[in-house]
Amino acid sequence: MLRAQGVIAVPANRATPVDDELRRYDEYMDHVRGLAPKTSSIALRIVGRLLTARFGKGAVDVAAIEPEHVRRFFAGQAKLYSKPANAGSVVASLRG
Repeated sequence: MLRAQGVIAVPANRATPVDDELRRYDEYMDHVRGLAPKTSSIALRIVGRLLTARFGKGAVDVAAIEPEHVRRFFAGQAKLYSKPANAGSVVASLRG
């Protein structure tokens, strides 16, 4: 409300390269694949973790992601799930 009234400033957009790539991916999922917002949200969270793990705060080069990077990322993510079937959202998100 205070921002809308101009009382406090809107924070400066400090988007990282990962943020920029995720924005483009979100547009792709919406316009090309027609995914529901909930599905896109899950995919963005997972792909964001992959991109951050691979590139940190540096420039994102999707072409530089190799199968071994994805395998290592997936192996790390799989440890977070109690049942193998629950890791399916990770696989689906990376399929993109």
